[in-house]
Order: sequence, then C-alpha cells, then structure tokens
Amino acid sequence: MSEQNRPSSNGSNYSPSSSPAPTSRRQRLLGLARATRDTYIPKITTSVSLFASGIGSRSIEYDEYGMVAALPKSTQFTLYPSYTRRVSDHYIITVRGWMWCPGTMSRKNRLVLSLAKQVTRSNDDSAQVAVDRLEHDPSLSQDVASPSEQDDSDNASISTTGSGASGASSASPQLRDFDARLKSRLSSFLARSIPNAGLAIVVGADALDHLELRQVSVVTDPNGHFSAELEVPYQPSVVLVTSKIDETVCAFQEIHLVDYKGYGIISDIDDTVKLTGVIGDKRELMRRLLLGEVDSWEIKPVVNWFNEIKHRFNATFHYVSNSPWQLFATIHEYFHLVNLPPGSFHLKQYTGNIISSLMEPSSSRKKTSLSRILNDFPEKQFICVGDSGEHDFEAYVDLAETYPGQVKSIYIRVVEDSLSDVDDGNILKEMRRLLDVWKSKQATKSSNKKSPEASTADLIDLTEDSPRSESPKPLKKQPPLIPKKPSALKGSSIPKAPPLPERKCGGQSDTQILHEHISEQRGATPPPLPRRRTSPPVKEYDVDEQLSLLRIHDVSSYYELEEYDKKGGMWLQRLSRALETLDGAGVDIAFFEDQDERFFQETLTFLGKGIQ
Repeated sequence: MSEQNRPSSNGSNYSPSSSPAPTSRRQRLLGLARATRDTYIPKITTSVSLFASGIGSRSIEYDEYGMVAALPKSTQFTLYPSYTRRVSDHYIITVRGWMWCPGTMSRKNRLVLSLAKQVTRSNDDSAQVAVDRLEHDPSLSQDVASPSEQDDSDNASISTTGSGASGASSASPQLRDFDARLKSRLSSFLARSIPNAGLAIVVGADALDHLELRQVSVVTDPNGHFSAELEVPYQPSVVLVTSKIDETVCAFQEIHLVDYKGYGIISDIDDTVKLTGVIGDKRELMRRLLLGEVDSWEIKPVVNWFNEIKHRFNATFHYVSNSPWQLFATIHEYFHLVNLPPGSFHLKQYTGNIISSLMEPSSSRKKTSLSRILNDFPEKQFICVGDSGEHDFEAYVDLAETYPGQVKSIYIRVVEDSLSDVDDGNILKEMRRLLDVWKSKQATKSSNKKSPEASTADLIDLTEDSPRSESPKPLKKQPPLIPKKPSALKGSSIPKAPPLPERKCGGQSDTQILHEHISEQRGATPPPLPRRRTSPPVKEYDVDEQLSLLRIHDVSSYYELEEYDKKGGMWLQRLSRALETLDGAGVDIAFFEDQDERFFQETLTFLGKGIQ
C-alpha cells in the first residue's frame, strides 16, 4: 500500500491532497474499532466506576471563594449537648456541632481497619506492632484526603461496609458481629469533615407571639466544626441548624436551661464515670474501646453517687473530657444505657491519631472549657470530680486558685496502679493522713478568723442607757516620721582596750585573762556575741517533715522514697504543692475508691450542709 493510501491510527485515510482517497470497507471498520477502544471505552468505564463507588455523590464542590457549593448526599450534622443560661431578661444559647459525611474505603482507611483488627484479635507481638503503627505512623493521620485517596474507594461507606462476600460466608457469627462493631466505632474517626460550609442557626420561641426569631450565620472550620452564641429576648424552645445550600441537611436540638445558682458538677469521663483504662496497656485500651460491651464500662458506685446528687440538690452536670469528639456517639450511648445524669459535653478536637488523642496530657486542653463554665456561672458552687490517672487534680487546683470561692470540692477517684510503683495502698494512706492534718489546720484557721469579730462586737455598747457620743472627728494627718539610723550602723566608743593577739596554750589564753582583768576593773561586761544565723523556717507542708511521722515502704526520707517509688514520691509532692496553694481557700479535697461507701455518704452530708 502506498503512503498516500495508508490509514491513520484513528481509522481515517491520510492524504496530502485536499480530497481523501477512497478506502475499503475493512479499513473503515478497523478505524472505527480503534476509535471506540481509545475514546469511548475509557469514558464509559470511568463513569461506571464513579457511579458504583458513589464518589460522584460524595465529592465536595467549592466555588471561587472557597465555600462549599455542593454537598455529598450523605452529609449530616452532629449537635453536641450544650447549655442555655438566663441573664437578666435575656437568654444566651450556646450551639456547637460537627458537619460530616461517612468516609470511604480509601487505602488509608483500609490500613487503619486492618491494624485495628490485628490489635483486637491477637495478643502476640503483631498486636503491639499494630498499636505502635497506629500511634506513630504519620501517614495515618486523618487530615483531608487527597483526590487520589478519594478516588480509590469501594462501593459503600465505612459505617455500612461488610467484611466482604468471601469473608462473610466463612466467618463465624461472633466474628461478623465484632467486625460490624469495630467499623461502627471507627466510622467517626474515618469520616470526612466538611469545611467552609455556610450554615444558618435559628432559635425557636416557646410562645407564638414572637414572630421575629433570632438567626445567625456561621461557617464550619477546617475540621468541620462550628459554634455560636446567640442572645434572644424571648424564652427559647429549640435550635435549628440548616445548610444554606441544601435545606434538607438540617438538625434540631432542644434547649437545656441551666440554673444560675446552686451546685454544678464538673466531671471527667474516662476512668471517672466510664471505665476506659487510659493508663493501662494500649492493646487492652483499644480492645475495650472498639469491641467492649457498653455495659462493661460502668462504674456503678460513681453512677449512683451522681444520680443521688442530682436527686437531692438538683445539680447541673458538665462533662469535660480529654476524649475526642469522634467518641461522642459511643459516650452518648453509654450515658443513656447506665442512666447517668445528662449535661453539657466539652470534649477536644481530634488530633488525627486515635491512641494519642486518648493518652496525651489533658490539663492544658481542659483549661479553656473549665474557665468558660465558671465564667458563665459566677454564682454557682462547683464540685470537681476527676481521676488519678491523668492530670485532673492539677487542673482543678489551678481552677480553684483562679476562681476563689467558686470551687467547693475536689474529689479524685483512685485508678489502680496510678499512685505508686510499689503499693498504691501505702501512698494513699499517707496522702489521706496529710489531708487530715491539713483539714484540721484549716478548721483552726477558720475558727481563729471568727473569734476577733465576736470579741469586737462585745466591746460595742448598744444599750439605750449608754450616752450617745458625737461622731469622732477625723484625725489630723500627721507629718511623716523621720527615719532613724539603725543602731547596728551607729558608731560607738570602745569601752575596753583593743584585744591583744591571742596565744594558744593550755587552759585560758593570756588574752582572755587580761580581758577579764580589765573588765573587772572597769565594771563592764563583754559585748554580746552576734546572733547565730538560723536556717529558714520549714514550710508547713514540707514533704520530708511529714514523711518523718510515718514510714512508707520502710523508708523515712523523701529522697529515699523518690529513689524507691518515683511515682509515689511525685504524688506526695503534687499533693503538698496543692495544699500550699489552696491554704485558706475553703476547698474540700478527697481521694476516694469505688468501694468507699463512707466517702459517698460523707460528701452527700457535706453538700447538704452547704446548701442550707
């Protein structure tokens, strides 16, 4: 075939002339087949893949200003329990929530699920390796997925994905239940947040005569979260949150009005009202979190105690925890099952790592939420409840120091193996002894403060027979005193002769004999010796001084204790610093165990006296 009549790759005939050369029927069919292969089949395949995987419905479109222009069909809101407070004749409503859609089975999410299964199903080294990777692998951080990760997905979301056709038929019913529970509890961690979405928040009225309802507009942050504080002149009834681009994406929340006075309970969640095991083995933590039965998390004595406080004193509850918001659905399920008192929740932003989010220090993260609650309710008396496994104690001590008079009590639940490297019982016994000594001193100081007032009142005669004297005239301002030179700096005459050089010899020296002789003749006494410089007074709550009264682990010195039991020594130091900080603050402090029925009864009696 000549060059002029050779067909091109797309089936058409190439010819340098203006009119194409005639081609055979076979050549035209081959060209059409090539064109179909190169052009139409890839487009059809891509469309079918997108339809089957649901990516088309889950993709988020943005406009030229960076705002969301189209939402995935599965987009939804999670509104977090907050509170409403009344100030004068107005109401202030706090609204907080999260806008998200279910995550897809990307490569990263498949790996997270696979590692989670290894942790929950095995006890060998592979489980520890999986834990380490979940904790330290930066590629598993749950940031916004890249387009390549979004396109690499299966045909269902994580919350509804099964274990596969082949796996489902061969696995036992119990294993299938475990897989479903694991994926359900991980779904919030693998969900996709929807940032830069415009929302409208409307506060409904309890009465129908208010036609103009308060409304504000907010935008979700990079993590899909939003918050707003609205002030309305009418009694609110319900809050409605709606997407501005899709009114079908909405959520309602009832108003929770909190009393301005009375008792408020600020409580941690993990290992305080819910058995989590934050300070224990990380593998056991993940198993309890992802596969544990909800009712197995109950700490029954604390639950009963909280309900009794709610029943007797109508206290309000505020749960401030180090748990990420992605655990809220599971926590809410637990609260409903064990019947814990409802209240506002104050959790933290997810850092992208499941294990680190649960185990990182929480004192600094909690400070903002704690301060916000006490600022919003300055006339409430707060009882702060936490556990010894984290830094709740320091957070509450700092809160009591910052807001004097608002923190009535600090109660810490003792978590197993959290007080000592050797024996928790010995350290707890010493801590309670220190608290007893401190409380007795606080009571003495309190009685001493009242006695001068009583004596002053007795000196004032208010009987009718007493003559009424005119009001005393203000004293004339006296000129300032002229400072006097300290006597130690004044010069003085020498009443004796200069001392002679001292010579060492048996008995008294010649200088001493001569000095006594001159003194007897002049009738003068030798000058007093200078005062010996004394060491600074020991602090009232010095750890080593207190330890000398009771031997712990067969050691009587704090330094020996620190070498033998570092954790126990640190706890005694922490407690001693707290007692110095709260000296005279009127705060009740106690460390309690679950089986300590006496503690629960005494605290109820103590709170009952304070509210009368």
